[in-house]
Amino acid sequence: AQHTIERLHGRLIILTGNHDKPQHLKAARNVIEVRETLRIKLADDVRVFCSHCPFYSWPGQYRNVWHIHGHTHGTLPYRNKCMDVGWDATGRVIISEMLLREMIYALQTSL
Repeated sequence: AQHTIERLHGRLIILTGNHDKPQHLKAARNVIEVRETLRIKLADDVRVFCSHCPFYSWPGQYRNVWHIHGHTHGTLPYRNKCMDVGWDATGRVIISEMLLREMIYALQTSL
């Protein structure tokens, strides 16, 4: 995992998964933080709760907070502002902030 992470560009915040060993992830030179969950605010005040595993309920769920996760390998369909953005669920596309905003906007306008 460390070798793969070091090939990624930028300073990374890693969200641990069920098979990860945090001490190995922290050893990568470009990792600035290792956590279990993360809350972020995108442009246009879009708030997102991030985790490796999907949550049935997440902080801010009823206050328009989106939830992105991995873990399920694309087997769970989009549900109520909760979506799988893992590597295999997205067709091996790394989701940038701009792409995430586009995905959220497209889902908001289709509801």
